[in-house]
Amino acid sequence: VYTFMGLAVKIKGTGFIDKLLPPVVIGPVIISIGLAMAPIAANMAMGKAGDGSELLPYRTAMMISMPALLTTLVVA
Repeated sequence: VYTFMGLAVKIKGTGFIDKLLPPVVIGPVIISIGLAMAPIAANMAMGKAGDGSELLPYRTAMMISMPALLTTLVVA
């Protein structure tokens, strides 16, 4: 698939991808994936597994996750 897409972009240019996957299609897909993963990310930031069982103490998890979040917000 990667080789085919690379060849198509080389031949037809980047406009090919915009016609195949316009922003009006890509946006809702990205939003849907993000919303589906939000509860898992919140659990992981609090030191829990995907099923809610505790992996790390809450304070340790916050000491790890908050600097990561702040770095992401500042850099982005």
